[in-house]
Amino acid sequence: GTFLMDGIAAAVIGGTSPAGGKGNVSGTILGVLIMGVVSNALTFMHITSTAQTAVKGFIILAAIVIDALFNLRKSKK
Repeated sequence: GTFLMDGIAAAVIGGTSPAGGKGNVSGTILGVLIMGVVSNALTFMHITSTAQTAVKGFIILAAIVIDALFNLRKSKK
């Protein structure tokens, strides 16, 4: 459960499109580092695991929306 969500979030934050397409290793590594910082910060702030999962889900959702907006803008050009 949680490790899968962290992995998906790291890949999406790193630039891999959830709708298919290409990603790169350096972007995914950057995504892993960002998710690690977020996880550590949430733990440090004594946020419950349920709330941490919600925050990570929101991060994934935000990354998907941003990716969709970039793809929409790219397709209009």
